[in-house]
Amino acid sequence: MEGSICKASNTFAIEFFSDLHVSSGNVLFAPWSMFNALAMTFAGARGSTADQMSSILGLKNPDSFTGMLHVLTKLQDLKSVKSANKVWMQANFDVLSEFQRCVKTYFLSEAGEADYVNNSEGARKEINSWVEEQTNSKINNLIPAGVISPMTRLVLVSAVYFKESWLTQFPKLNTRPMKFHVSESNSTTVQMMFMNARKDVMYGEGKNFQALALPYIDRRLSMNIILPSKGVSLDAILNDLKSRKSVMSAFTNPSMRPENIDIYLPRFKFDFAQTYNEILQSHGCTDMFSDVVADFSGISTEKPGLSVTSVIQKAFIEVNEEGTEAAAASAVVVALNCVIPKREKPTVFKADRPFIFIIFEKKASVILFMGKVADPSN
Repeated sequence: MEGSICKASNTFAIEFFSDLHVSSGNVLFAPWSMFNALAMTFAGARGSTADQMSSILGLKNPDSFTGMLHVLTKLQDLKSVKSANKVWMQANFDVLSEFQRCVKTYFLSEAGEADYVNNSEGARKEINSWVEEQTNSKINNLIPAGVISPMTRLVLVSAVYFKESWLTQFPKLNTRPMKFHVSESNSTTVQMMFMNARKDVMYGEGKNFQALALPYIDRRLSMNIILPSKGVSLDAILNDLKSRKSVMSAFTNPSMRPENIDIYLPRFKFDFAQTYNEILQSHGCTDMFSDVVADFSGISTEKPGLSVTSVIQKAFIEVNEEGTEAAAASAVVVALNCVIPKREKPTVFKADRPFIFIIFEKKASVILFMGKVADPSN
């Protein structure tokens, strides 16, 4: 059950990340956070609304939620990862006890009351304040003004925060200005980190990419980087990942192993905010947004019924010589065959062009963050 949840979350990650990739700039997606928020909402969906959400989430029935609990429990064991779910309900609004029990039991969700009817702005600020607290102040103003109204009855939020040091840190003295090729015809200057690694770092190659797994001090976590070969676009790599639905197999393949390798990786820091209404609708989740056909009678049977008005995520990441800090509030597994050629000279992994990165938790096998660095200087 737990394995099927991780497979569903990771497949969800690559599907949605592919939609975000059309953006020309840097992209950051926290699939586990979004998956949690939507899965909690799915727990109250019925009829065709539930069928559509089931299709995109890969959750077939409430029995799937047991797997959610197992994954959440494993993540709680990590000192470097903090995840939290919370549902804010309108005071005196009749939310079914079974729904409240479900989100508390399987999603470890807190419950809170808000007065959207009389003080929607105060409710918005309260929710945003909670998110800031859960993410070490890295996610501010998650819900913009105007999103919550007196008609709001429920807000479901999932937050995740991550901070960990590399197992082997990049020496700061090695960092220096270097060109990063944003495109074939355009480059920018970035602060490029460098280190030579002879153990711990896992490396592999495919016909059109290099793969690198940088471990953190907690070896259950790693940043996995897919660097397209020169002249190969990120689109080609993403299409491969999407078609195979097994992105993480590139990093679990037995041919991935330690290598004498020179690693060049730019420092980068950026945030990314996105409303997901249109993306969800493009994947067939249309009923949930309709005030005519949406069926959330598993949340409340009061009339008129409920519908979703906004699905939002905001994410942040900073990568430097010491490690990584990332946060989000609101996954994909691709079989890439890796071949390790024998070499006497150090292999060179030089991320001086756009690349994809994934922060992955190995024990639960879940993607926490997935991003694209198009321009580290932006």
